[in-house]
Amino acid sequence: MAIFSEDTKQKINFGIKVASECFKVFMACLLSVFVPQNCEGEVCTFDQNFEDLSNYNSFVLAWNFLTLSSFIYLYWVDTRNEIWLINAFDQDRTKPDNYLSTDIKDYPEVLTKLKEHNQKVKNVYFFTTGLYIVNIVLSSVLVLYYYYYDIKTLTALITNSLLVVDKLINGVSISMRANNENSAISLYAKEPVLYNVIDKDLRRKLSVKQNITIDNIEEVIMEPVDINVDVQVNEIPGNPNEIQVNTNEIPVDISNNTNEIPGNPDEIPVNTISDNTQENNDNGAGAISNIEISENLERNNIVIQSTTLENVSVIMDASGNSEIRNRTPHNTD
Repeated sequence: MAIFSEDTKQKINFGIKVASECFKVFMACLLSVFVPQNCEGEVCTFDQNFEDLSNYNSFVLAWNFLTLSSFIYLYWVDTRNEIWLINAFDQDRTKPDNYLSTDIKDYPEVLTKLKEHNQKVKNVYFFTTGLYIVNIVLSSVLVLYYYYYDIKTLTALITNSLLVVDKLINGVSISMRANNENSAISLYAKEPVLYNVIDKDLRRKLSVKQNITIDNIEEVIMEPVDINVDVQVNEIPGNPNEIQVNTNEIPVDISNNTNEIPGNPDEIPVNTISDNTQENNDNGAGAISNIEISENLERNNIVIQSTTLENVSVIMDASGNSEIRNRTPHNTD
């Protein structure tokens, strides 16, 4: 049995990827802090990057933190969108990539929310990309014109600037595609995942809930899956740990030679069956207890022997006819 569901695995992978990108975002946004600069012939220390700043230096530093704030907001939007996509959709490799456009027609509220999410993600990526481009320009002027130290300044500026460029390019292109095609695309899988069907858990929730609207569909999608299974148990009177067996006494009349066994006599198993009947009367006749039934394989007859009346045998053939015989004990002398 799997420890985590597929949705949970996707959320864990998303969290790991976001955590791994945090360091790159800080390095890429705070260029005026992490790029080596010249302070009186020496590389500026971390504290010097915040002390005795010129007006332009203060402006660039503020823009660095504004860009960082924009990235933090972008990741918050990405997180909500990614969890929403995982809860609302699945990837079915047996269906074509564009199957969602057909499947989602039965869920108009989900389609409306998908459009809202795609538009919001697109806007955030465009806004953050614009801020980041301006951030690179302002920071380049600061470190290359005012505080250039040596080649390490240039290489660090280029290296740090490229840390998040790939993310922004992919985010802008994929968000534009998702917005134009009304598709559900994950940005945080190892490779972009195109969800093409409605999530099976969401189908169950929507099938049982009433009054689904645009206003509450978001809450329905994001709420945890809670499937209640009602099991109806019919109670048996008495102690349930005790198995009650109904034993019907089978009387055998040895005076009647036409007793028939119900059912197909050929289906009588080769076994030993014991059944208690009425107690012996005073003269020891008229009843048989502890009957042993066995099959005579040579004649294909059924032999009923009485262990109480040892001198009596009842021979019954396959058709149900019976015959009573007296058995003479062997002479031991």
